[in-house]
Formats: sequence, C-alpha cells, structure tokens
Amino acid sequence: MSISLSDVEGSVRRLKERINSKSFTRAVGKGTVNDIEILIRYYESTKPCVKVSQCEVRSMYNMYVAAEGNIRRLLEGFLETMVTIRSREFAALYPFMPSDVKDLLKPLLSSNVDEGIREVLRNLLSNLNQLGSVLLSIAKREPGDLSGCEGNRNSAGGC
Repeated sequence: MSISLSDVEGSVRRLKERINSKSFTRAVGKGTVNDIEILIRYYESTKPCVKVSQCEVRSMYNMYVAAEGNIRRLLEGFLETMVTIRSREFAALYPFMPSDVKDLLKPLLSSNVDEGIREVLRNLLSNLNQLGSVLLSIAKREPGDLSGCEGNRNSAGGC
C-alpha cells in the first residue's frame, strides 16, 4: 500500500476538523482527542524536515570520507607546486590577490613551508570537516531518533 503526502495531509486536515466536534470527542473520548492533537502537532513540527534513513546517511558519510581524502590530496599537491615550483610567480602575485585569499594563503610565506601548507589545508578543510561531523553524528543515532528534526515550537523555521 502506497501512501502519498497528499493522503497524509488530507487525513490530518480531516482529523483537525473532527477533534473540534463535540460529538466526535464524546464518541472517542477526551484522551483519544488529546492523543490525536499530539500526533498532529508532531507531524506539523517535523513536516518541513527531510527524512533520510541511517543507511543513506552512512552512504553519504562514506562518500564524504572519499571526497575529503581526494580534495586533501589535490590541495596538498596544488599548494606544494605553488610554493616550490612556482614560488617566484606566487610571491609576485600575492600582493594582488583579494584580501581574504591573502589571509588564507599567508602561512605559505612562512619559513617552514610544510607547516604553512598544513595550516592552509586545515583552514580550507575546516568547513568540510564540519559537514563530516554532522553526517557522522546522524549516522550514529539510534533508529527512530528524530531529535535533530523536531521543530522548535518557538521558531517559524521548523527544523
């Protein structure tokens, strides 16, 4: 049996109408009406969230690990080439680079080139590593744990 989003939304709409009816409340009881209200609030708070299975998150994390390694090797090679083979051109171009790029590449001008390359890599990959940490924490969650997806009732954004 396939359930579409429009079927679920239609059911929620009908239940909202029914729980406001006194005859429905008498027929099913106040406890059942309260339970239905809780389920509706939960559905509405999690509706804007994207739901993925832990298997999908593990797969994304594995892809992230492979991509992060490839990016790291590419950047290491690029930075080493820029500093060693093209050092004169790099030094000549550095003053004309945008300030944010200069700030990022400043460690390459240090006397310890290897440490400078490692520092630039750390800075470049810091945002990528944050993504990996989030994916890993989601992949480690217990099945059915939606704690990262429950909407904050005080905000309009949902997730």
